[in-house]
Amino acid sequence: MNLKQPQCHFVTDCFAYRNGFCICLNDTKFKGGGCPFYKSKKRYNFEIKRAKKEK
Repeated sequence: MNLKQPQCHFVTDCFAYRNGFCICLNDTKFKGGGCPFYKSKKRYNFEIKRAKKEK
C-alpha cells in the first residue's frame, strides 16, 4: 500500500484514484502530460475477472 499518496488531477475514473489522490504511485509529476499508469475502473475490473477465470 502506498503511504505517501500524491494528489492526482488526471482522470477521476482511474482505478487508482481515490478522493483526489493516487493510491498506487508515489509521484504523479509526469513529463509530457497524462499518467502512463492510467487504467479505467471498468478495464481494471474486466482484467481482474478474466485473470480469475484463467486460474
